[in-house]
Amino acid sequence: MSRLRIVVQVGLAMTVICLVATSVVAQPFAVTVRKDRLFGAGEGTLVFATDSVTYETTDVEDAREWGYDDLKQIQVVSPTRVVMVTYEDQSWIKFGADRTFDFEVTGEPVSAELVAFLLERVPLPLVVALVPLLDAAPLFEVPVRLRQGGSLGTLELLGDQLMYRTGDDDLARVWRLADLHLVFQPDRHRLTVQAYEGGGDQTRAFEFDVKRPLPAGALEEIWAGMHGPSWPRVGRRER
Repeated sequence: MSRLRIVVQVGLAMTVICLVATSVVAQPFAVTVRKDRLFGAGEGTLVFATDSVTYETTDVEDAREWGYDDLKQIQVVSPTRVVMVTYEDQSWIKFGADRTFDFEVTGEPVSAELVAFLLERVPLPLVVALVPLLDAAPLFEVPVRLRQGGSLGTLELLGDQLMYRTGDDDLARVWRLADLHLVFQPDRHRLTVQAYEGGGDQTRAFEFDVKRPLPAGALEEIWAGMHGPSWPRVGRRER
């Protein structure tokens, strides 16, 4: 077999592999759900595509399609619960109040692949309470206690993401640094992470007791990810 033929065959094989990988990544993610567990219950499928989320159901009036720009926030509250905060008004009784769609996952739980897809594709701030297993070592990892609820876990910085890993599924978080509003350390034993949570400009503060001092330069790494390397050391993000 000539060298040129080998090169051509290898090139074709690599092209096929790339096309297959691309098609897998491009596939929409489908999650079987039950909507609004207390009021207006319905069953269907949430489909996460490249540019939109669709709620497919046999009830035509209840079906929805949102572009990511039409959503205030997507909240993966746990592997079995997803919340959509939208710009829709709730009703004439609560005129101006945003409508929230609460979905209970009844099929396969939300996957780490879907979480990675959302973190990569969705421009709005996310609430992600599903911390994936890491393929690489974090830049730092410190044991902490979250004061709200007293849960124990670790804070980890990996690339452009800050993670709170804990056994309490509702309180675990993955934050993209660019989505954080404020990171502040009043002293070496405490750390406050204020994230956009609730949709729009609403924020939620997570106050941690730090069991071990943060490594040198840790806050600078976080601030650089939030604002860029030239931002002054104040930890606040302008929107």
